[in-house]
Amino acid sequence: MPEDNKITNQLTFSEIDGKVVVDKKGREFVLRKPTLLDQYDFLKALGEDSNNATLTNIMFPLMFIAKMEGAVFETPRFYSECRAALKRVGEEGVVAITEAVTALSAVSDKEAKAEIKK
Repeated sequence: MPEDNKITNQLTFSEIDGKVVVDKKGREFVLRKPTLLDQYDFLKALGEDSNNATLTNIMFPLMFIAKMEGAVFETPRFYSECRAALKRVGEEGVVAITEAVTALSAVSDKEAKAEIKK
């Protein structure tokens, strides 16, 4: 299929990269789309917990953070880093990021469906 006709329901880098999200505590998060390697390293870091959908959903937003309060935020690569990052981001950050990523995904899916109808 030609590249210009390619349909995707995945977020693109341009849709998420640089988006700023502020949580209920007033903390600012700059988002990015995780690379395939980020996702691999993250799931590897979760170990057995990567088979638990609830735990994966809680940790998932951590992969989308580029910066937190102006400081670079590295995707966790070890289990201990996952726990420390989750503690740092907290429930308010996880909720704000999840809502932003979900909203962007919904827009992306809607645009993809509209493109299919053309």
